[in-house]
Amino acid sequence: MRTAIQESILKLLHERRSTYAHPLNSQAISEVLNITPSYVREQMSLLQRENQVAVRRGPKGGYYQVAKEKTLRLQWNDAVTEHEAGTFLHVYQQLLQQANEAEQIITGLMINGVEVLPDSVAGMAHTEIAEAVVQTKPMPEFAGDLIATALDYLPNLQQGLVRIANLMQEGREQEAHELFLQAVDGLEWLDSCLGGLGGWMAQKGDTTLQQLHGMYQGQLSDLSELMEQKSITEISDLLEYELSETVANAKASLSELQSFLDTVGKES
Repeated sequence: MRTAIQESILKLLHERRSTYAHPLNSQAISEVLNITPSYVREQMSLLQRENQVAVRRGPKGGYYQVAKEKTLRLQWNDAVTEHEAGTFLHVYQQLLQQANEAEQIITGLMINGVEVLPDSVAGMAHTEIAEAVVQTKPMPEFAGDLIATALDYLPNLQQGLVRIANLMQEGREQEAHELFLQAVDGLEWLDSCLGGLGGWMAQKGDTTLQQLHGMYQGQLSDLSELMEQKSITEISDLLEYELSETVANAKASLSELQSFLDTVGKES
């Protein structure tokens, strides 16, 4: 039997329309009910055992009422289907396999109204998922968009790496460091780009990008070690003569892939 304070907590969660997307933290609840945050957390633990509330972890986390719906609503692009509650992972894996066979790639995923990364699905509490929206694109279309972005960006990245090296050689390490921090996201993005496109093309028998990706990852590993050693001269040489050349080679390889995709598109 629930206590009066537990009933008050559930009533507040209901009135505030608490959901996974919009949870209430213990501080907010304590201020409304005039109790301590620690006491809120203690009561929440009891309510969680009864499956009355659930918790969303993280900086914007908090508590929310467990949905009473007995179905899972899944929207895959424009198709909407309903399934038994708690079956999200099973249904998702089946549809994901179908998407892979049809060369479709996930470009957007929302779980209970919150945008999430596809890689995070395995670690979710699937029994609490009541709604999922998945958007996909044909892999050739996705690849074309990704390549267009890369061809526009890579010349800037290459110039930036050379500029960083020059600043290091001139002894302007602070400026070089600040510029390098701006380049880090670009280096990581290119790693992901080459990995994804390289794996896709390798399935078609072309390992050019995959091999380039392996070389690039080796250079990034070398860069990390040199930065720990604070070897300015070697870092400068790696940026100017190796990484910048690999970025240029990536641009050339992606240009060839773009031409291939354009040819295939015209033929189809």
